[in-house]
Amino acid sequence: ACAGFLRFNYPPASVFLGDCGSLSLGFLLASLTMPTEIDLRQGLLLLGVPLFDFALVLLVRVPHYRRWYHPITMCARDHVFHRLRALGWSHRACLTALYGSGLMLGGAALWLPRLEPHRAGALTALVLGLALTLGIWLGQVDMKDAYDADRISR
Repeated sequence: ACAGFLRFNYPPASVFLGDCGSLSLGFLLASLTMPTEIDLRQGLLLLGVPLFDFALVLLVRVPHYRRWYHPITMCARDHVFHRLRALGWSHRACLTALYGSGLMLGGAALWLPRLEPHRAGALTALVLGLALTLGIWLGQVDMKDAYDADRISR
């Protein structure tokens, strides 16, 4: 069902998920990572894209935290998608990169249990290294207009 939705959500989008759908889907994905046959590394890989976005935004906002002026929970355009757009990527290219990242991480999560322990550790280290490198690169993107309330409302 999610793959069918993604087809219609690709630009030009004709269907949007909304809050209820995204919360339900997030709950479903999070419940898949509960202690069952899936280990922690698989859960982190399955939720890799949203966790990466959350960690990047949090780590970038914390140094600029001001109690009322820039609260950490403030709505702003400083997420991964907006940082890629600030680098000049097209809307379609950003979505393709995020969809592709999710598919690759999901594939890695399915492949992980079939690997020998030292290869699974190497795959985990590779993914963490790539995430760290990408996070440092995206964290340096100038997002001076990200907290402008007038731009956010448009």
